[in-house]
Amino acid sequence: MTKIQSKEIGQFVNKNLSPRFFKENIVDEKSAYSILDFSLNLFPANEEVKKALELTLNVNKETWEAEISLVEQEKDIGKLYILLRKPMNPIATEKLILKLMENKDSIIPRLLEDLKRSGNDIFIENGARIMVAYGKEYSDRLAEIINKIKYPYCEAVMAFVLGRIGSEEHIGIIFDSYKRLMTNRFDNYYQGPLLGLYHMKNKYEF
Repeated sequence: MTKIQSKEIGQFVNKNLSPRFFKENIVDEKSAYSILDFSLNLFPANEEVKKALELTLNVNKETWEAEISLVEQEKDIGKLYILLRKPMNPIATEKLILKLMENKDSIIPRLLEDLKRSGNDIFIENGARIMVAYGKEYSDRLAEIINKIKYPYCEAVMAFVLGRIGSEEHIGIIFDSYKRLMTNRFDNYYQGPLLGLYHMKNKYEF
């Protein structure tokens, strides 16, 4: 944890993100964003999680082994990238992302560009896994696309991801996303950037 260094950002926080703001705007711990946020803490899987997944593998053996084999045997990076859009079991998904990250410097810029127009929930959530686990140095580029993302679910997810991996310079961008998505409270998209603001609050102790 650290304190905000920029005087200008500190003034912005004092004006817009006071203790009263957080008292009046509570994160829904049952929202899709909170659930995804928790799952990101388990990626890549630790030994305990791997053991639990292996038990599940035994129950869904044929399907899971086919998905894992598909990932392990595929050599073409373009075809592997396409699999980010397909529903797969957690073991296959982790293997897929680990293989793609062997080409991280080409995959992450492509991912960020595609996220601007993706409405595929699986692709979006795999994008979150990649960015949180491997994309911290790309946080500025993520910040640049937040207001260019076409679909609100994707914007909401990437806003909370930015809260996890970003720096104090990104607080205003997440707050702008929150205000933008607050225009439709019915769908709870605003919960994504709100969660991102809570991550920033915890990181910078405001």
